[in-house]
Amino acid sequence: MRRGKEGEWEKCLLAKILITEEELGISNELVPTEQTIGTVYLPKQFNFGVGEAEKQLLTGTGDAIPEYVSIESLEEEQNVWRKNIVKEHGKANAFARVIDLRNANAAGIAYENRRRIIEAFSTPQNPFDPGRSEVQGSWIRNLWNHLTTFKRDLGNLRGLRMLVHQRAKILRYLKKVDQNRYEIVLQQLALEPESVEGELVV
Repeated sequence: MRRGKEGEWEKCLLAKILITEEELGISNELVPTEQTIGTVYLPKQFNFGVGEAEKQLLTGTGDAIPEYVSIESLEEEQNVWRKNIVKEHGKANAFARVIDLRNANAAGIAYENRRRIIEAFSTPQNPFDPGRSEVQGSWIRNLWNHLTTFKRDLGNLRGLRMLVHQRAKILRYLKKVDQNRYEIVLQQLALEPESVEGELVV
């Protein structure tokens, strides 16, 4: 991206999709969820690998409180039940903190970003299509952010150059196949036509 064109990046679709480590460090919001064991504070963004089934298991943790059959009096049973409720409540909150995306490493955040890119740029007919030209052309941004921080990382700089050339090939193919999709992708990725067709300098 050319200097002075950073405003275009902030407006594009890809910038709105990607999660950065800075954003995760700033946001410490937990969403309170009422359950039978009390209020459990769930993270706003779950760690990678936590799907809908796992989220439902987490929100249903208070339903399975163990039963004790060898208790003589009702008062003792209520005390044991209260202790178990407190214990389960603590477990649920601790587990929610563990699966928060803020605890993920760089690979976890990159995984989540790839998942979001695939979801955003795929078609409704095939919602998880990593082979589409739009998806393939948008992988580069994470490596670019890394290299702006670590300028002497020559191995990744070479990798970035290779990816930029590969993206240019993919987008030239897309332009040949479907001009409208090509123009839409350029807007979504905040790219200029010169970054695909001209001499590529990284």
